[in-house]
Amino acid sequence: MESTDLAKRAIEFYKDEITDMAFYDRLSSRIDDQSFKEQLQELSSIEKEHAGFWKDELEKLSLGTSGIKGKGFKISFLLFVMRLLGPVLTIRMLEHGELRAIRMYREMIDGEKEESPIKARLQQILDQEINHEDVFANQIEKTEKEIEKSRDVIYGMSDGLVEVLGSVAGLTAIMTSHYYIALGGFVVAISGAMSMSLGSYLSSRSQSEYRIHLIEKDSLFSPNKQQKSRIGELQDKSKESALTTALYYLIGAAIAVLPFVAFNRILALIVSVTLVATTQAITNSIVALTMNARVLRSATRAAILTLLTAAATYLVGEMFVIYFHVSFL
Repeated sequence: MESTDLAKRAIEFYKDEITDMAFYDRLSSRIDDQSFKEQLQELSSIEKEHAGFWKDELEKLSLGTSGIKGKGFKISFLLFVMRLLGPVLTIRMLEHGELRAIRMYREMIDGEKEESPIKARLQQILDQEINHEDVFANQIEKTEKEIEKSRDVIYGMSDGLVEVLGSVAGLTAIMTSHYYIALGGFVVAISGAMSMSLGSYLSSRSQSEYRIHLIEKDSLFSPNKQQKSRIGELQDKSKESALTTALYYLIGAAIAVLPFVAFNRILALIVSVTLVATTQAITNSIVALTMNARVLRSATRAAILTLLTAAATYLVGEMFVIYFHVSFL
């Protein structure tokens, strides 16, 4: 590998390693699970070793590291996501990041010659990165409840954003008063929240009843106290799912409606579409990270579909005005 190419790779790897080192350390102070806390602290120490390796390589190339900083925005964003949605999606993001690091190290190893002195060390770092990914994969398996709650949060908000935006966009075409449009949006939001929470409750209830049936069946053969506790958790799960879905549906709806309280209808529609498209891009980026999908593609697709939804419903409203002469002051 040429020295110029090696220098670029080394700077990139060094920046990633000091970013992960700082993030794992800060994340460990916010985790209650003592076992996972210790694992994060250990990962931070390993990333520090990796950073030290790349620092030495850069010094061999007569390049200093004093001007190279970690990705502070990435750290702040991940910590914000954790406060907003809990540790599970953050762990999914970390898993995504580790997979990216594994691919980068493997590509670099494949590009090195067999006699290269750096190749053995790169292989050692790669093996440690693979172990990092295993840590996060194992942690995710322990957090089924948090994953389901995060799913309710994201999809509840997404539905509130799109459905209510469609409503206010259509109303903008046939109403001149932005206050009436906002009022109509709030009515749709309340109706939608009740519908969403009911659907979430019934769906979750059906799943819980099936699982409770299996637990009760097992208890006939080998009864224990944990089975009763698990049944109680499943019975409460449906209510929690319904409330979470309704709450975040209303939050998404509020993002779409509130501009109509403050601005005239056309400006309000522009602000509403912008806010909804941006929020949809962010939430779909988070979903993409949890599934190791392409983040930019998911964000772009969500934003474009949001714009198309607003445009389509606005045109429907205009057709009512043009062909049926329906309009309200």
